[in-house]
Amino acid sequence: MIRLRPMFGYYGSKWRIVPHYSSPLHKTIIEPFAGSACYSLMYANHNVILNDLNPNVAELWRYLIHEKTTREEILSIPNIRTEEELKKLPLAQQILVGFWFAKARVEPATKPTGWMNEDGGEKYKHHYWGQRRKERIANQVGLIKHWKILELPYEEIPNQEATWFVDPPYSGDAGRAYTYQVGKEGNPTDYSQLAEWCKRRQGQIIVCENSGANWLDFKDLGEFKTVRRGISKEVCWEQQGGFIMSGKAIPAETVQLVDKRISENVPTKRIVEETKVSLSYISKRKSAARSLSSKPLTSEILMKEILAMESELESKKKKLKQLL
Repeated sequence: MIRLRPMFGYYGSKWRIVPHYSSPLHKTIIEPFAGSACYSLMYANHNVILNDLNPNVAELWRYLIHEKTTREEILSIPNIRTEEELKKLPLAQQILVGFWFAKARVEPATKPTGWMNEDGGEKYKHHYWGQRRKERIANQVGLIKHWKILELPYEEIPNQEATWFVDPPYSGDAGRAYTYQVGKEGNPTDYSQLAEWCKRRQGQIIVCENSGANWLDFKDLGEFKTVRRGISKEVCWEQQGGFIMSGKAIPAETVQLVDKRISENVPTKRIVEETKVSLSYISKRKSAARSLSSKPLTSEILMKEILAMESELESKKKKLKQLL
């Protein structure tokens, strides 16, 4: 599993919360309301399909996914600090830098804001656009070239067997900041339609909301700190293969233990006894492990493989010399 860090900041980002949601049970992940796509970033080696109606978000993901957007391309973007410098960049780069000019925005900023603009705020400036942000994105951008981005109303996304991570604009006050709502003015009827749509998805469906939402039978997920130093009470609804689950996410450490025991070929019965998770869940994890048996190409793995190949080559050279 590759967990990448956010490519850009976004209002409602799930970066801190993602480990508390269930792991994907399918090779394909679909995010109908992608935003900064933090769930997919945690499982970057999966087949990821993002969708977002916000043209700025869609354009930015198209840029990051495009094969011509290389490490060198990202590093070549200037460390700009003014609105005038920003306007000289191509549109996609303006959007990228604009999202890093501020924190937790639904639209990119047109000039530096917050601590980035304050005297004495040097210790915070690395959180905004600059060399460290560029290096992070540059080091990761090559690992998402297999992703896809759509710009459709959620109803038009083809239904298919996948893990659907549905993180729409929240139905309460927390969701009013979004430029693009679930439906016209985000009225309750539209959320009822979204609920029915979620129930009809094939595969595993994880739906996110804020405490107080009632358009699905949400269960408490927990309280989490936000970028704005507040507390968000999150709830969750999950459906799997037509069977409605409790909504309570399996802890990340339990998922990791299950996957570890599966990789060690431990009998299923023993895994159930040790982890207290259901037999059907373990079967799904085994299926997911088989479909993702190829190792993700991270720089660390590639370096280990290169070193192993070099070591094997040296060993063969020595044997060849002995034979000669």
